[in-house]
Amino acid sequence: MIKWEPTSLAESVYSELRNKIISENLKPGDRLKEQAISEEMGVSRTPIRDAIKRLADERLVEIVPRCGARVIPIQKDDVEQLYDVLLNLEEQAIRGALHHAKSADISKLRTALVKLRGLTGLENIVEADVAFHGIICDICDNEILTPLFDYAVDRGLRYRREYFKKLDNPAELVKTYGDFIDAMEQGDETLAVITMKRFLREQQKVILA
Repeated sequence: MIKWEPTSLAESVYSELRNKIISENLKPGDRLKEQAISEEMGVSRTPIRDAIKRLADERLVEIVPRCGARVIPIQKDDVEQLYDVLLNLEEQAIRGALHHAKSADISKLRTALVKLRGLTGLENIVEADVAFHGIICDICDNEILTPLFDYAVDRGLRYRREYFKKLDNPAELVKTYGDFIDAMEQGDETLAVITMKRFLREQQKVILA
């Protein structure tokens, strides 16, 4: 998976604010006060405004005339659109991975699942889950698909975190991923795709519940 590193002051401000929104240190309804951010981060208002515009483009905040920016709740339309894209990308990654997968790749997936099963703490679980899906994309070895997949996963981090907050039965997730790995190992492309797409649709329902 691609690791995005801040390359400018505006990028650093954007990354900091985005992380606070995703981790809910900034909650829906909270205002992004430019003066307070400027004092906290030691930057001028120009990179803050640039960062807020990017956050608005990602539907993480809304800019209200004469009131400034505030964090918005997760929107149903945004989730549906993101998952429509993610489902297609994940399917292509799985099909590609099945054509390239070796026994060592299947072992990587099983190791990642064991790690995910033993984790506690929301942020750790989300990170491990992202890594699991990243392994699938890495096995696929498609230079065009990978950045698109990474972007969609990154854009959906807030939703993924919401899913794991609401998840009642983590054992079901582990079983689903185990079934998926079994299908990969058997070379059953149809079953692997169906298993993961069904899971992602269920994930979407939980997020919106």
